[in-house]
Amino acid sequence: AEDGIRDSVASRGLGDVYKRQRPFTVSALLEGYRIEETVTAVSIHHAIKIMKAKCGNSARNIYVLN
Repeated sequence: AEDGIRDSVASRGLGDVYKRQRPFTVSALLEGYRIEETVTAVSIHHAIKIMKAKCGNSARNIYVLN
């Protein structure tokens, strides 16, 4: 802008975050049983956090298969 004030930058908004999500197959060891579940997340780290939230603190060896 010629007057020294920056042009406003459009916010990306939450819609863009949801568009970046993709399915991840996450595996966890829960009370001696191996469980696999497909979760929708924006990253591997996010997929693991979702699995931890679903399984609670008793889940062990959580990892992403794809």
